Amino acid sequence: EAIREEERGAQLFDMGLDQPQLRFCVRTADPALISLLRSQCGRPLWADGNPAMPAILAAHPHRVVLSKLGRIEVYQKIGGPDTGGVSPEGPHTHLLPKLLRTGRTHSANTPIPEGLLPCACLHPENPVVDPLGRDRAFNTQSFERFQAILRAWGPADYVAIKDAVWKALDAGAPPESFRPPNTRLGRAALRNALRQSARIARHEDCRQGLKAIERWRERFDRQAGAASAGPDSAGD
Repeated sequence: EAIREEERGAQLFDMGLDQPQLRFCVRTADPALISLLRSQCGRPLWADGNPAMPAILAAHPHRVVLSKLGRIEVYQKIGGPDTGGVSPEGPHTHLLPKLLRTGRTHSANTPIPEGLLPCACLHPENPVVDPLGRDRAFNTQSFERFQAILRAWGPADYVAIKDAVWKALDAGAPPESFRPPNTRLGRAALRNALRQSARIARHEDCRQGLKAIERWRERFDRQAGAASAGPDSAGD
């Protein structure tokens, strides 16, 4: 049943994404959209020539996500031509066809242990980005708070590699002395540790430390040049 009473006469359509942990639906009272969606029931959403998705993108029906953990309803327009090609501010939704076609429940870059499924995500305060996604001055307190959460709940291997990188930097070790990890998660930990160290060094105006960190980034972070031109990942 819809959260808002005025929406309870509308029709709810399951988009058939075949995700084990949730149902992603659209809700509409538009007769034309209802007729079209009913005509496509049972047909894969991504099938060639299926008019359902273009119609949904044009009509901006409410999106409703149902799971055993709770229910989310999003009323804003879907990001696209009608929103200037950008996502609207505040709650909005993203469907990623390339990811869904793989049959995965989450990105390969998200370290979910085997046998578990992501059902909801919490996003602690970001030390370099505000709630609307805009850059802001580095916030040391929010960075340290998240590191404490990560240390308590994050993958142990990930935390250990970050600690090893920071220990080596503090000791003034050359990048050539560090053996890079051989896993996707480990390489992400290495890159993030270096990017966070660079952001902290700039925040503290530690030019000598930043110079040493950049040597490490040149060796281990292929995006170092591009990342130096903009905000670095400082959240995890």
